[in-house]
Amino acid sequence: MGTLRFFLAVMVVIMHSAPVLGYDANVPGSTAVRTFYIISGYLMTMVYSEKYALSHSSYYYFITNRFYKLFPLYWIVVLLVI
Repeated sequence: MGTLRFFLAVMVVIMHSAPVLGYDANVPGSTAVRTFYIISGYLMTMVYSEKYALSHSSYYYFITNRFYKLFPLYWIVVLLVI
């Protein structure tokens, strides 16, 4: 599933850069985005149900782990853009 998600993410990047680079993607952009989100939602649900299901505060741990994973990358991108 990770390979499929990577392929779909590349298709979205190609669709966004098509006016500049002149390439066309094999998959329409809207289809790639929707499929990417569906697969990502499935994988997040699978991780939540397998890793955090037995914990007392499972939702809290899940959200804090997602925050700690995504927040540093957010600030790196903000600093690069500035």
